Amino acid sequence: MRGIANQTKFLKTDLIQDLLVNEDKFVIQVYPRFERFISTTVLQNVVSVTLRSLKLELTAGFYLGIIIGDNKTIKDLNLRYRGLDEITDVLSFSTIHQGIYYGVNPPKGEFPIDFPNPGRSLEPVGEVIISYPQAKRQALEANRPINEEVVTLLVHGTLHIFGFDHENKNDEKTMVDKQNAILTEIYPINQVEQ
Repeated sequence: MRGIANQTKFLKTDLIQDLLVNEDKFVIQVYPRFERFISTTVLQNVVSVTLRSLKLELTAGFYLGIIIGDNKTIKDLNLRYRGLDEITDVLSFSTIHQGIYYGVNPPKGEFPIDFPNPGRSLEPVGEVIISYPQAKRQALEANRPINEEVVTLLVHGTLHIFGFDHENKNDEKTMVDKQNAILTEIYPINQVEQ
C-alpha cells in the first residue's frame, strides 16, 4: 500500500497515544503547532458518524489515516499526486478508489512512499489530509467556527475515500446530499447550509 504521510517530517509518529485511537481504526496525526486547536476525539467521532451513515465499518486490521497539516505540505502533495500547483483545503488518498491526476505528466507506477503503519500489521483504506491554515481562512471568510470547517472537510475527505466524488453534476449532488445529511447528524440543530 502506498501513501504520503511519511514525507511529512513534523508528524509525531512515535507517540502511540497520538496515533492509535478507536481500537486502531483511525490514525490521527496533528502537526504540533495545531495540536491546541484540534480535538482528536472530535475527529474520531466525525469519522465514526460518517462511516455509520455510509453503513460501513472498518474491519479488524484496517485503518483510516487523518492528518491535520499546513499549507506547504498540502500544496506539495497536491502538485506531486494531483498535478495541481496550488493550496487546497483537503486531500484524500484512497487505496480503494483511484483519484484523478490533472497535471501534464502523471507519475508512473506506484507512489514511492508507504502509508505510515502504526505498528502491528494494519492495512490502510486511505488518508485524509486537511490544511488547518486553509480551513481557518475559509472559516473566517464564511464567518463560521474553524472547528466546524475542519469537521466539514473531514466528512468531505472521508466521503472521497469511499468513492464519492464531484466530477459531474449528478455525482456532486449525491456527494453534497450525503455530506449534508452527515453534517446534520453531527450538528442536529439545523446548522448545515444547503
